[in-house]
Amino acid sequence: MINQFVTLENVSLKYGKDNSSLALEGLNITVTQGEFVAVVGPSGCGKSSLMKIVTGLQPVTKGLIRVGGNLVKEPLNFVGMAFQNSSLLPWRTVLENVLLPMEIVEPYAKNFKKNYREYSEKASSLLQLVGLNGYEKKFPWQLSGGMQQRVQLCRAIIHEPSLLMLDEPFGALDMFTREELWSILQNLWMEKRPTIILVTHDLREAVFLADRVLVMSTRPGKIIHEVIVKQIRPRDLKSSYQPESVDLIAELRNCIQEARVH
Repeated sequence: MINQFVTLENVSLKYGKDNSSLALEGLNITVTQGEFVAVVGPSGCGKSSLMKIVTGLQPVTKGLIRVGGNLVKEPLNFVGMAFQNSSLLPWRTVLENVLLPMEIVEPYAKNFKKNYREYSEKASSLLQLVGLNGYEKKFPWQLSGGMQQRVQLCRAIIHEPSLLMLDEPFGALDMFTREELWSILQNLWMEKRPTIILVTHDLREAVFLADRVLVMSTRPGKIIHEVIVKQIRPRDLKSSYQPESVDLIAELRNCIQEARVH
């Protein structure tokens, strides 16, 4: 039996004091455990709102959200998150930034001092995995944007979250750096196998990384289309230029353009 790890059932979300702004309506999504799902759609369709409600940072107006079989009623502590801006703390070293979840997330936090060496070794192993071996004592301002995003990915997964939520994590980077980080993220996912929901505007990125790509409508957002990505893993960058990938990207683009019209 397939384990449905994240489910959204008829979810709606309204903003504003008088609930006059409808961001999401009738949203239904199912993500299985260990699956990599990307969400795309026109600007303002509610992709970032989706991130907030799944992680419990924003209560829904209507509907139910379950993660790991439990109703989401408050912020979840077993979720890793990464955003477009790295949000690294400038006064902390790279190692200290990566270790932050171990200081504040239970059950790790209560044993942080006792297990500091073990946690530090784990952080260093992750940094080595993303090509930042030897950068532990550097500060964020000493790193390039791409390097900062690598650190953010390590921080997002060090506490081995069951769910990893990524909101345009590479959107501010140049194409070459972005493509390099796609491969790094794919490797991290293949090794750790968390459930990942990636919000992105980049259709190539979505098709390269995901098992499935969901398309959201214009506001109020709901799922109007999905495509299955069948390319075997690990995928290399050349695969995103293969006819199958090109066709999927074209299908997604056409769907988003139609959603804008309607």
